Amino acid sequence: MIRIVVTGPVCGGKTTFVRSLSEREALSTEEPASSIGKEETTVGLDVGFTTVRDRKIKLLGTPVQARFAYMWDLLATAADGFVLLLPADRQNAIAQSAGIATVITSDPQSPIGVGITRSDRAAVPVLSRAKNEFASFAAFIQQIDAREEPACQELLSSVIDVIAPGNGA
Repeated sequence: MIRIVVTGPVCGGKTTFVRSLSEREALSTEEPASSIGKEETTVGLDVGFTTVRDRKIKLLGTPVQARFAYMWDLLATAADGFVLLLPADRQNAIAQSAGIATVITSDPQSPIGVGITRSDRAAVPVLSRAKNEFASFAAFIQQIDAREEPACQELLSSVIDVIAPGNGA
């Protein structure tokens, strides 16, 4: 089974991404979180399962608050690849995502796909800035809506193709 860690700053769409792709009900560990500007936040991890071209995929969504940073290390050591979700409408999202990327890029063999979410809410486009920031290590960078399964599937597939190219399992 291929393990993909889904990570990124607050409001990046990590839980939504996992839920959009999961073939069965995803496990979420969300709790009330009004202090960070949203109703709920992940306090443990999100877990979902999907299939990409006959390959079984386990999706592991990370918490974002610093007090749960130990989870990043635990999940990253078991990861075959990463999806980094960057919320275009959040101030400092690129800098925060770059900080997270520093943690998860310690293994250059693990591919990273960057999904830019919430572009419809952004005051200024961030795609070109994100490409400049992440092009050196990202396998794929695209704008997505984490609520839409086809866009999430395309981003996930780009990462899986780097891990296990071809159509065989």
